[in-house]
Amino acid sequence: MTGEIQLTDEQRRAVEHFTGPLLVVAGPGAGKTRIIVERVAHLMDERGAEPSSIVVITFTRKAADELKERIIRRVGGRAEEMQISTIHSFCNRILRMYPDHHPLGSNFHVLDEENQLMFIYEHREQLGLGNVQRERFPRIQAFFSECQENMVDLETLIEHHRRTGARKFEMTVAEAYQRYLNLMDEAGLLDFAGMQWRVVRLLENDRKVLDDLRSRYRFLMVDEYQDTNPIQERFLELLAGEECNLFAVGDEDQSIYGFRGSTPENFLGFEKKYGAEVVMLEKNFRSVPSIVDVTQRFMDGYRKYPKDIRPVRDSENRVFILDNPTHQDEPSNVVEIIRALVDHGVIPHQGYVTLLFRSVKHDAVEIMNELRREGIPFNVYGEGGFFDREEILYIMHLLHHTRRERRKIIRKLKYEHLEGEFMDLTPGSVNLILDMDEEELRGLREYREFREAGFTDPDDIRKLVALNSLIDSDLGVLERYYEILELTEYPHRLLERGDDESREKLYNLARFSSLIKDYERVSSEPCVEGLMEFIRMAMSRGVKKYDQILLENPYSVNMMTMHRAKGLEFPVVIICSVFNGKLPRKVQGRSELELPEELRRSTIRSDVMEEEEEEEEETEKEERRLFYVGMTRAQDMLIISATGNHRGRLGYSEFIEDLIESSRITSDRLGRIDPEDARIEIIKNSCQVEDIETREIFRISFTELNTYLTCPFRYMLLYEYGFDVPSTRDQLYGMAVHECLRRINRRLMRGETVTDDYLQELASHALRDIEMSPDGFRAFISKLKRYLDEIRSRASEIVSAEKPFSILRDCFMITGQTDLIIRNLEGGLELVDFKSMSGSGIHARDIELQLGVYRHALNLDFDGFLAYTFEDSEWHEIEPTEDMEGLLEDVAERIRREEFPPRENELCSLCIFHSICTSLHGKLEAGSGEEDDLRRAFRALDPEDMDGYVEAIEGITGYLRDSSDPEVRARAADYIGEAGDAVALDALREALSDPEEGVRIAARRAIERIKKAQRALKENYRTLICGRDFFRPKKIHTREGQFVVCRVCGHSKFLEDGVEEVVGIIGDEEYSWRQEDRLFISMWDEESKRARNADIDTLWVTDSDNMDYGWAINAVYQRLKNDVTRAKPLSEIPVTIRGDPQISEEEIDILRRFGEIRIG
Repeated sequence: MTGEIQLTDEQRRAVEHFTGPLLVVAGPGAGKTRIIVERVAHLMDERGAEPSSIVVITFTRKAADELKERIIRRVGGRAEEMQISTIHSFCNRILRMYPDHHPLGSNFHVLDEENQLMFIYEHREQLGLGNVQRERFPRIQAFFSECQENMVDLETLIEHHRRTGARKFEMTVAEAYQRYLNLMDEAGLLDFAGMQWRVVRLLENDRKVLDDLRSRYRFLMVDEYQDTNPIQERFLELLAGEECNLFAVGDEDQSIYGFRGSTPENFLGFEKKYGAEVVMLEKNFRSVPSIVDVTQRFMDGYRKYPKDIRPVRDSENRVFILDNPTHQDEPSNVVEIIRALVDHGVIPHQGYVTLLFRSVKHDAVEIMNELRREGIPFNVYGEGGFFDREEILYIMHLLHHTRRERRKIIRKLKYEHLEGEFMDLTPGSVNLILDMDEEELRGLREYREFREAGFTDPDDIRKLVALNSLIDSDLGVLERYYEILELTEYPHRLLERGDDESREKLYNLARFSSLIKDYERVSSEPCVEGLMEFIRMAMSRGVKKYDQILLENPYSVNMMTMHRAKGLEFPVVIICSVFNGKLPRKVQGRSELELPEELRRSTIRSDVMEEEEEEEEETEKEERRLFYVGMTRAQDMLIISATGNHRGRLGYSEFIEDLIESSRITSDRLGRIDPEDARIEIIKNSCQVEDIETREIFRISFTELNTYLTCPFRYMLLYEYGFDVPSTRDQLYGMAVHECLRRINRRLMRGETVTDDYLQELASHALRDIEMSPDGFRAFISKLKRYLDEIRSRASEIVSAEKPFSILRDCFMITGQTDLIIRNLEGGLELVDFKSMSGSGIHARDIELQLGVYRHALNLDFDGFLAYTFEDSEWHEIEPTEDMEGLLEDVAERIRREEFPPRENELCSLCIFHSICTSLHGKLEAGSGEEDDLRRAFRALDPEDMDGYVEAIEGITGYLRDSSDPEVRARAADYIGEAGDAVALDALREALSDPEEGVRIAARRAIERIKKAQRALKENYRTLICGRDFFRPKKIHTREGQFVVCRVCGHSKFLEDGVEEVVGIIGDEEYSWRQEDRLFISMWDEESKRARNADIDTLWVTDSDNMDYGWAINAVYQRLKNDVTRAKPLSEIPVTIRGDPQISEEEIDILRRFGEIRIG
């Protein structure tokens, strides 16, 4: 394996390491990600390790996604069996793997840091913090997390406070800590730190779970190990066990997250604690020699592990310190350098340049203003500013206006916010509003009242009446938000304009919908007033999650913090504002809320460290490491902007002095330049890296894919812009059903019993957020029991429950997970998807597509594909879509081209974006005559409307052949395939030459469906067809010999030798003992040459107590009437009625369309 890849000797040592602990000390640009990927391949290919035994941990979701992509490219689909994720995701998975071993089960939700703060502030009264100033809540949140990260229980904390004489506020927060944990448990919520603590306690207290995980996960690989905190280190220690195949990769020089609880102690003590081998990766593949040399000298003397980092690249470039006369000169000098680099061809465009700051929010404003003045575009990350955006102020004011309380919550919101484009009111209406008292305006309700108040514009009055009606509304906050968007038609106008400014506004409006959804999730009684209270607190503290969204441009200058830049690399880096007192930042005193040092849990004994480091000294070292991280992001050029006169404070940053002193003997590497010389000196450098504009992998889940196929416009709003929408009861119910079935299947996989008591507890937990009557709950339990009986009788083995998959191609990646894979009683594999509805509610095309994607991704040899509908406890045989590769590539390319047209379907009227869609595109029925006619033709295929069937098929075929709209042609092909009628096969074959790929794909899909629908009638042996849905015939399973078996329901029929008659039977007790409302037709083809001509000699109608004869007779008639393989006309097939079936005159009329009716 490693012979195919160029590796250094040290890299090879790391890659080929097999068992036992290993510490990989990887300097900047050392290729550590490559090492992780190659070691994964080596473990599988050379050491025979099972993919499922390998865990790879990273510290950001983006890093995990990118690493997974690289591993998939290296080892293929086997990567799906690995655990590649953040440590938070891994802990989440463990809790969901063992729901019966901890109180939360699996129906819990994990809050990120911002939502954790929202929860604390929303429940401040219950926590006993009602009188605490809102500015203190972010620190309270950090304290709660710090306690959990160090595994501190309430008793220990209180006892310490009493012993040391803590202040009243500290004691109040300590008491709130336990209330917080209790409230979170009651709500089924976990924060990040709490989730990790919960897992550690599970592993410490449940030996069975610990042993199971250790046997399952034998090889642990952790990237950025220096960023672990105490609870994470304890988790990894427990999981590694005595075997301790722990592969830790990191760099003490890049430990910069002390404010999050991370400590380099875990990394520095790893060798001694575990007796680990150490591999040093000291070759830098990223940066030119001057950058490597200057940064190396800067860190010498501040490391435990001495490094001799050597560059692989060659260049004569120098590192420059830009010496600004004062801090006020920095913006113009930095911008002048950027312009010079482009003007003299050193870089092809400004996108090569990245400006790094200690804080973008506090340090970058003047440089941003200078860039704007000079017309240089820029991308800014981490600026904040979300709540200051114009459109956000507008929507906040309008929501605030609809509150029920008279009290004004956010005083920053004024009626001037009604003056802009959001409400789009006329100047006359705006002037009237500005002259009115707020409560006077809020008190108006009727159209007449607004007229009497002086309003004259009808559209303005309509909007204001609709807005004020929300004051009295019982709508949830998110539903209210969408009502405001609808009545203002603001999104419609932004979409219509379509420029970058409008798109940015839509992105930020979408983010505001997420904020509301988060708030509704954490609040027990969500209301506008509560949301506004949280926003008021967030505005005062600048919650980081709610940075404004600005569109990225690859040709623009990038601006970000050094913390954010960690793990990235850029051709040209300018570190700005390296001023005395700013970088390094002056060490602050202790916070009023800090976990006492003696309660901080260090997994490394104090004697591991060469000397005990004081907190202040460690903070200074972290500042140095932060600056080092910033400098080592540079590939070709590094410029450090400094001044000796920062706001009257004389003297340079000590880091500048250290750089000059440490590089004094190598002045060819470091140059100190005045602004006047900057242009001349810097343009002597070169930039060798390739163009940085690359085509990123397009990632999409199956849910997103299906949404796009249903309606691209809805996909755009949900997944491109990111609008969050209110959860419906059906969605919550569906999640509860899936959760229950998943847990049942997992127990069965482990050989554990499923008792009635367990089902009761399981259902109670899963349905916690759903209102349900006692009768409804009992019915739910009954359905769970039926499923349990069904799966036991159908499966000899449950192979997997919720198996993840991915499909990776050059430009896109599709991810998802299956519901269930079983081995049937005959030993074949079957793929099952669960639907919480009944069989009549499933849409054939959707489920065929879904199982087609799953089959394509898993690449396994399945004997069957099934949908299990929970409401009626039925199994449905499905024929998956065949041509998945072309479909997936077509969808991915359409999304890349930003093709998001609306597509009408039966759910349009229920869609929350319906008003926006119709405002923008008009009513789809009226706007597309062909679409409307095509839809009506398809509806004419209903089995109840038998006379119009042929005419409807011909009409649909006409659209396939003649429409000029490729969307209509593709839809027509889909309709024909859904009907399963072979009459239109010729037209479908012609469509295989259609110039549009989408039409060709739809035609191929339809042809395959029709062929499969007719396959049962072409097979040369006895078959029994279970025909509940004759309009879409089911696939048939048969056995050689005298027995014929229906695969769908499991019924069988013994046929005597020599029987040549083919009989259709409705309602016979012999066949309906288990599923009385089922319908069976037995068919026998006596000659193999006549496989296309199944002879049906007699239709039998027999007595049955539980038969819907009207439906069944209609279905049989429709099925036989449209069967192109039928040899006899209907008028030659006699009907025999036996017993006394309850048949109406209308049904007798249908039977008369057959041959002679006999009684007997």
